[in-house]
Amino acid sequence: MKLSTLLYALRAALPELYIQQPEWNEYIELITDPERLALYGVSFNQIMSYLQNSMNAGSVLRISRGDFSMPVVIGVGTKEAKDLIQGSYINTQGGRVPLEILLKETRNRDLKQIASGVDGEFYPLVLDVRGREARRVMDVVKKVVRDDDRFEVSFSGTYFSNREMIKELCAVLAISILLLFFILAAQFESMVQPFIILSELIIDIFAVLGTLWLFGESINLMSMIGMVVMCGIVINDSILKVDTINRLREQGMGLKHAILEAGGRRLKAIIMTSLTTILAIAPFLVRGDMGSDLQYPLSLALISGMIAGTFVSVFFVPLAYYVIYKKSDR
Repeated sequence: MKLSTLLYALRAALPELYIQQPEWNEYIELITDPERLALYGVSFNQIMSYLQNSMNAGSVLRISRGDFSMPVVIGVGTKEAKDLIQGSYINTQGGRVPLEILLKETRNRDLKQIASGVDGEFYPLVLDVRGREARRVMDVVKKVVRDDDRFEVSFSGTYFSNREMIKELCAVLAISILLLFFILAAQFESMVQPFIILSELIIDIFAVLGTLWLFGESINLMSMIGMVVMCGIVINDSILKVDTINRLREQGMGLKHAILEAGGRRLKAIIMTSLTTILAIAPFLVRGDMGSDLQYPLSLALISGMIAGTFVSVFFVPLAYYVIYKKSDR
């Protein structure tokens, strides 16, 4: 009853969520009176044997044939719960003793299923909550449980494990970008050109985040994997374009001429790389089953990042290169 009251309060506080009603198991508890057992000379084993026979619990064997199985029991027939005690007698040396004066019947109700953990027994409440709503829902649940001081609450689930993995992926991405910066600085012998190249990642990541928000998706493990894969693909186009511009300038071309020539040489390669990736991932945008729903954030992040990365590689990177080096080219 206390649990039902708490769940009713949670439904009132979170009407948009489905909170399942607990399943109850009703049972009858029979309590013997030791003083009357001693008075009438009835043993506890006699009562147990009678009750087992009445409930057909005295199974001696089972007859099986294929998928069919039938128990063979020793009993006195079946009885309703209300007739199990009333009108029943125990035979003793002094005569027949009514069973209802030896037993006391009580009806109780308990949870049909209950879980157990390190902290003891608990009632698991499964909530299907979107990632962006998880923090608000947890705050509401804490408030409702705090108002009812008979219960305590704790939270667990994939939401917390995903958050930890997202943090790890963010750390991996940050370390990868930092290492890439040092590698590019050593390759191009410049501290400016790595910033031109890596600026594409910043634009692409914001484009992915905006697309996820626009389509109502959260930042989860799959979308983060898609973002990491996207960064590894699109950055290669900018690296090769900047390297081509540098080589053409070393051959004596002017800044504008080198940028335009590098753009023409690398355009087909950039378009082919982007189209190959986008068209290969596009089928995963179709949702309908559990696997497709799981891959949808990854494909959405990867495709949106590749589309944004294509435009950045074709237009923004050459423009940024020109703005930075136009003074030194005069």
